[in-house]
Amino acid sequence: VCINKQKYLKNMKKTVWRNGSTQLYGHFAIPIKKAWDNVHHFCGTSIVFENEEQKSQWCVRHGYDSTTGHFVKVEDIYNLGKIWYGKHLDTDWKKWTLPEAFQIFQKCGMTHPIWNYQLNIKAKNFDCVFSFFDIENYKILCLSMFMEFVN
Repeated sequence: VCINKQKYLKNMKKTVWRNGSTQLYGHFAIPIKKAWDNVHHFCGTSIVFENEEQKSQWCVRHGYDSTTGHFVKVEDIYNLGKIWYGKHLDTDWKKWTLPEAFQIFQKCGMTHPIWNYQLNIKAKNFDCVFSFFDIENYKILCLSMFMEFVN
């Protein structure tokens, strides 16, 4: 499923949530280096919440330590997506290298240890896909990461 992320996020920003807030937060529960151990599980645990209390309740219910993981404003995730995809239509576009990818993560505030990855692995190119969807009243944020390894 492909959606217009910019339009979707604009609509999300205009929404007043049950708690009266217009702010949303993304929570990444699993370290990025473990994302491909089970990518479906990684995506299923990257969720958008209205507040930290809601995130903590979800973590307790699903057996995660609520003090770990990265809890970040959706706007920061949006900015990451905007930079990440901003040049994809350019004729000279190329996939980000691993060091370039992590420079972008740092620039967008993805500085939590959950984003750490060994930059000395033999990855040639790096790409990721952001997706938002709803399951059982949870707004799921899926960040799928792709690496093209050197032989």
